Amino acid sequence: MSCKVKDVQTKSYTTTDAFVITNVAFISTFSLTCSSGKPDGLTLYAEIPSRGIATPVTRSVDGKSYQVSWTEDVAKASSGDKVVKVYDEEGYKKAQETGSLSSVSPLLTLTVNHPGTYKGPIVPIEFLAVIIIVFVGFSAFSAKSKLTA
Repeated sequence: MSCKVKDVQTKSYTTTDAFVITNVAFISTFSLTCSSGKPDGLTLYAEIPSRGIATPVTRSVDGKSYQVSWTEDVAKASSGDKVVKVYDEEGYKKAQETGSLSSVSPLLTLTVNHPGTYKGPIVPIEFLAVIIIVFVGFSAFSAKSKLTA
């Protein structure tokens, strides 16, 4: 089945707290409308930006929306827009024949914005706790010395 995309509705999510994780998750959910109406049984493939290979796009049970997701190592996941090219089955087969996805124009393009990841405080909490304890101890010792003198 072929589809000429008329309208696309997207929602994206990325993991932003890298304090306790090792991989950043990228998720884009979208629904599309073809010129001939809602797509029925349309098989899609997405080219993941960091990998350069196509992977099948997941279709919801009701067939009304699609989802593409992947993960990247925290150290390699840069902030900014990630462009995901989505191909229909016909385009994907052409790409397999030619050996390159760049030779085929995508059905649609999704943009997933990653604002960056929070990797924790600049100064570790344990270090701050030791500094505060030393300061409080020194202040208490100084106050005691002044009182007893």
